[in-house]
Amino acid sequence: MEYTATKYSADKLVKAWKNGSLKINDEYQCGSSWSEAQKQGLIDSIFRRYPIPPIFLHEKRTEGLDGTETEADEVVDGQQRIRALADFHADKFELLDPATSGFDCRTACEDYRHQGASGDSLNWMRI
Repeated sequence: MEYTATKYSADKLVKAWKNGSLKINDEYQCGSSWSEAQKQGLIDSIFRRYPIPPIFLHEKRTEGLDGTETEADEVVDGQQRIRALADFHADKFELLDPATSGFDCRTACEDYRHQGASGDSLNWMRI
């Protein structure tokens, strides 16, 4: 199997999720299953710059109604990570408590929310 590794900003990933250009295949993907603590842990790991697993996408091309080719990316692996990023971007959960997590990222978080996390990139693998 061939794949292309590409880095995109977290902001671009969230925008693609929100605009529907990332598709979920219900045959092998479950719905949202991560707890809030798991989502918080992912965001904490990103701010700490810990490595996180790549997100695997499958490029799907189909013929549209007018005969032109359309393209979308199907999420093969990484749906929960994408949902966690989108939920964090939409302020659906708080960060880990610095008093208990040992990490104070208030400045980094404000930069993320106001500047679109343009400096943070995540790996996507297109297969």
